[in-house]
Amino acid sequence: MARLEAPVVISANCLLTGAVMYWGPKSHWCTNLSEAEVYDDLGVAADVVSAVADPAVVIGVELVPVKVSGNIIQARHYREAIRASGPGSYVLPSKTGGAHVSV
Repeated sequence: MARLEAPVVISANCLLTGAVMYWGPKSHWCTNLSEAEVYDDLGVAADVVSAVADPAVVIGVELVPVKVSGNIIQARHYREAIRASGPGSYVLPSKTGGAHVSV
């Protein structure tokens, strides 16, 4: 696995909806990468992950490497770029009607 380098953001998925979420500067989860808190220190970011990883709210909490150009935050890895763009082009309705699944 590649070595993680700063800057990073904290990413997770909402437990109830599966939506991609990012930890924001106002100490809450947000749904846009552009609103995420950027960490230049991996130690500080890891401490925040430990504090905000509430399994009753989010799953899959991880640090994600980003590029910052001015006020623009961009994912450095294609996987996170896809996640940050929202659901895929093929969205299947749920059989129960409660949610949708993106493929």
